[in-house]
Amino acid sequence: MSDDIFDSEDDLGSEESAEKKGGVLSGLAIQILKWVAIVIGAILFIVTVVVVTLNILQGDEPAGQAFIPSSEVMAEALPLPSFFSGLGEIRGTTSDGAMFVVQLQLGYEEGNARIAAELSQRTPQLRDRSRNFFARRTVDALRPENEEALKAELMEELNAIMIGRPIRQVLFDEFQVLGM
Repeated sequence: MSDDIFDSEDDLGSEESAEKKGGVLSGLAIQILKWVAIVIGAILFIVTVVVVTLNILQGDEPAGQAFIPSSEVMAEALPLPSFFSGLGEIRGTTSDGAMFVVQLQLGYEEGNARIAAELSQRTPQLRDRSRNFFARRTVDALRPENEEALKAELMEELNAIMIGRPIRQVLFDEFQVLGM
């Protein structure tokens, strides 16, 4: 009788119970589902780690935006000028005998067709005035440390022959003094 407790109609170890559960195919399906769940879990874990790491590294910056510095100096910046480069290369000799080669860019109010036309019409005068400006200087006056002062003086001289002083900036594309 005591053995009757363990005997039942559903004997788990018998071949009949294995056939009721679906056999080998159900075991293979369970293994496939288990590995699919592991792969999906690993992908979710990796994505979570990447997102958290990027958020920590990014800090308080909004996503997808670069750092744009702002200051009062940048807010007060002047509008970009247009540049006239039609003077070409200007060559000559300084007052103490050294040779110079200069190529200028003249900045003026952006998009102002009247000024652009006047600069084109006065090109021979502007070239001559620029050549004379450098020819009156000595080698010592044409040193690189004096470049900003030279630009300011040259701008004043060139504006003197223009209507309304339109030249706002003088840039040197090339500035060589040979024989320094």
